[in-house]
Amino acid sequence: MTGIVKALILVLSSFVVLSLQSFRFLNIFGIQPNLLLIFLLVVAYFVKDNKEDFLSWVFACLLIALGAFLFVKFYLTEVIVLMVLAGGFLLWRRFLTGTIEFDLSALIFVNSIVFYAILAVWGAGPFLIKITLIEAGLNTLIGFAVSRFFKKRNYYDR
Repeated sequence: MTGIVKALILVLSSFVVLSLQSFRFLNIFGIQPNLLLIFLLVVAYFVKDNKEDFLSWVFACLLIALGAFLFVKFYLTEVIVLMVLAGGFLLWRRFLTGTIEFDLSALIFVNSIVFYAILAVWGAGPFLIKITLIEAGLNTLIGFAVSRFFKKRNYYDR
């Protein structure tokens, strides 16, 4: 698959995930998991260590940001912060343990907390520690299930 096709598939998939999040998919007792955060971090974990895949991922992130700017301005700040977090993860992921379940679970938990802390500092919303920790746990459980799905199907072959 060419880089542009991969980028377009990623963009379309992210808009499907963002739509599911907008419709409160997997809303549990009022706590809404951040499906886009989980999606972007899982995809960033599986981006292969070559220039074409990395550039496809960056191009897709730019298209997602442009789409958020044009169609869902309400989520623009969140989308930008998520992409910065996922992009930062791409830079240091080679230093992780290599255990997909542990790496993604820890990554999703920490980035969920950091995401809301950045938004609170930026002034885009309050930082409610109890709700943030519950959502981070929920995000981690969903991310763990997704990582098991990918591992069982041998998609992890960096």
